[in-house]
Amino acid sequence: MLNFVTNGRGADIALRFCAFAVAVCYWPGISGAATSPRWALLAIIVVVALMIGDQLKATVAHVVGVVFVVWALASVWWSAAPLDTVGALWKLIILASAFCIGAGVGDLRPVYGGAAMGLAVSSVIATAQWLGYRPLPDLEVGNAAGLFVNRLILAETAALIGVALIATRIWRWLPAILPSLLLPGERGPVLAFGLVGALALWRTSKIAAVAVAIGAAVFVAAITAQNNQRVGSAQERVTLAQSTVKAVGVLGYGLSSYRESAPQPIEGARVEHAHNEFLEIAFELGWVGVLLCLGFFGTVVVAAGAADKADGRLFTASTCVVLAVMVESVFAFPLHEPATGAIGLLCAGRCVRAMPRARESFAGSGIRLRRWLASCRRLLAIDGKSYARGRVVSVRSPLP
Repeated sequence: MLNFVTNGRGADIALRFCAFAVAVCYWPGISGAATSPRWALLAIIVVVALMIGDQLKATVAHVVGVVFVVWALASVWWSAAPLDTVGALWKLIILASAFCIGAGVGDLRPVYGGAAMGLAVSSVIATAQWLGYRPLPDLEVGNAAGLFVNRLILAETAALIGVALIATRIWRWLPAILPSLLLPGERGPVLAFGLVGALALWRTSKIAAVAVAIGAAVFVAAITAQNNQRVGSAQERVTLAQSTVKAVGVLGYGLSSYRESAPQPIEGARVEHAHNEFLEIAFELGWVGVLLCLGFFGTVVVAAGAADKADGRLFTASTCVVLAVMVESVFAFPLHEPATGAIGLLCAGRCVRAMPRARESFAGSGIRLRRWLASCRRLLAIDGKSYARGRVVSVRSPLP
């Protein structure tokens, strides 16, 4: 669906403008100045895009995603925080819509370019903050967060767009987003950028790929050594992960219930997120939910690998963004934020665009299963032999 990106310059401009608007959306003076307006803007964008798009082609990834959303909806009945669950469902549906849109878009380069232009604005503001200025009244001095208020979210967004720019060879915007990636001083996004950026560069230049990976590792090590609190925060993450795993059940406690129901092992601090998307999903939606989540991302990665191999490329931009989101999800919560979540799911949809319809996939699986069973029956019937208890017993008569 939504194959309008190939219809001319006007569609490219529309995609670029939407990405730019999401990157710079900020409403000073309100609670959630950098998140609430972005969620509202994304809701408008996905509704309009779905209304003008073509018919949806449901793949296996769509089916797994729908089952996950239905499971999250069902968790309202046993949720420890039902009102929070309803609010989170609205955001989950927005991200699911972004996935459906991405499955129909032919080229996401206008999205990467528009988001990079928006991040360039935050880079200027973050640099001013880092230097001790306050460009806007609501922004903190010294907290290089730009229009995202939270420096972690700014760095995560910059990492995703950065690997996309490397994979698409759009070099001119890369220097403009580097301040948004580096000045916040967050380790997870830089690590994701280094690992996935190296993969994107590997076929073009192995020396550049190794340099990017080593540079990211050195930066992470320097940030950790610079402040002893960084080492303490890593230990706290391990403690938090251990306590979360112990509390995971089959059904979970309901979507978005972590803040209300999760154990709080860190003295003097109330943690709202597990700082690991997969652990948080396991806590909120149980083992069923995390298996569906892993199944969804596994399907996307397999489809992306098959599509990249067919195109003769090692890693496309959309594949790189999905991999970067998965790396960031180990250390933080990018799927809970509007910009990173929408970009990640949009690219995930683009990865499955070449997949056959789910009906065709299931039919093909049935045919392959029947062929396998027929092969097993022929194997068992070879030479008139039957297989029992692990031994081959001949059924031919020993008499001449």
